[in-house]
Amino acid sequence: HLYDPQEKHLVDEFALHAGRIRDCQFTSDGSHLVTVGEDGAAILFSLKQAEVIRRIELLPCKLFSLAIIDDRRVAVAGTDNRIRIVDFESGLVLTHLDGHRGSISTLVYANGSLFSGGFDATLRRWPIALDGGERLAEKDSPQSPPK
Repeated sequence: HLYDPQEKHLVDEFALHAGRIRDCQFTSDGSHLVTVGEDGAAILFSLKQAEVIRRIELLPCKLFSLAIIDDRRVAVAGTDNRIRIVDFESGLVLTHLDGHRGSISTLVYANGSLFSGGFDATLRRWPIALDGGERLAEKDSPQSPPK
């Protein structure tokens, strides 16, 4: 359901996922909505055009969380213990981040790092390269100090 907060009424309804929608975020300019759901899909939806711009199937897992990194990259995660960095322009998974031993329920991107929380009762920090360098992300560990 898409509501107009100024007019306080329902604008329209859109069937984006075959199952529960677990997370959604508006892009920084407010023109698009990114969603993930239990059907294993990540969706980029245009609010102006009222249509799906890109649907990326990431089965076999259920997706629980997302974090928008920049205008084209989004981190998504769920029940397969893996974080995927997805490029919505190309529709490709750029890389994946492994380290959790349980479903990942929470993702937040802030100040150049991706933070993830999971059912394994851990919180992890992943520095994200924004300069187009070879490494997109790397897990912090006690053996190696953050870069």
